[in-house]
Amino acid sequence: MALINCVECGKEISDKAKFCPNCGMPLTKKGRGFAIASLVLGIIACVYTLPIIASVSIPNIATMQKIASAVYILIFSGLSLIFGLVSHFKGCKLKKKTAGIILGAISTCVLLICVIVCLI
Repeated sequence: MALINCVECGKEISDKAKFCPNCGMPLTKKGRGFAIASLVLGIIACVYTLPIIASVSIPNIATMQKIASAVYILIFSGLSLIFGLVSHFKGCKLKKKTAGIILGAISTCVLLICVIVCLI
């Protein structure tokens, strides 16, 4: 159990407390939902990246299927990056936000590499 300072009154309180016993300020964990959403969306984006990687090596896959997968990857990886950054700026201490940002960035980079390879 660690001691933290209340943002309202400055008194030392337990990090496990739900509110400050001195002033009553609620001590909610900010950004946790965004961090978890970032991780989940990052995982989904990476899963959608696998068919794109396979389609680069298999030229017979329909172009519309490649475009649809690319759109899904952009949506999920973009949201993963945005939610991870929001949870970071809200002060969330969870490692899930970092994992979500990394997964979103990886899937975006893989998508860009696959697009460049397809165009060459």
